[in-house]
Amino acid sequence: MSAQQLTIVTIPGWAGSGPEHWQSVWEREHPEFRRARMRNWQSVERDEWVRAVERTLAEVPGETVLVAHSLGCLAVDWWALQNAPRASEVRGALLVAPPDLDSSACLLPALASFAPAPLARLPFPSLVIASENDPYAGLAEAGAMAAA
Repeated sequence: MSAQQLTIVTIPGWAGSGPEHWQSVWEREHPEFRRARMRNWQSVERDEWVRAVERTLAEVPGETVLVAHSLGCLAVDWWALQNAPRASEVRGALLVAPPDLDSSACLLPALASFAPAPLARLPFPSLVIASENDPYAGLAEAGAMAAA
């Protein structure tokens, strides 16, 4: 590690990541990783999620890399739009399986506060990972989000 501290911060999706989820496995294998602290992972109030990302990043010294999954990807997007000064401390983001809120699988009233998904360019390098069998976003939709 260089003189500048770099911390990996994970941001799970709705309901958090269970013990066998890849984010949880990574966190067990790397105790130095930090998980965003959400009061209630069942809650899907956008402002609460954005505040959770901000609280977590405020506690992390130095630069960060964000590793988000599903709805956590949209929390990162919304956080970056609202927190430009702190976003400069983010070295990059890995956004895995961002949901397409316009798809029928995501048309849940509980997700309304996250819609519409922000399609602005993030102020840090990002990589979007998608899957052919993701029920919440097809490859074309994930590609459109990545391009935006």
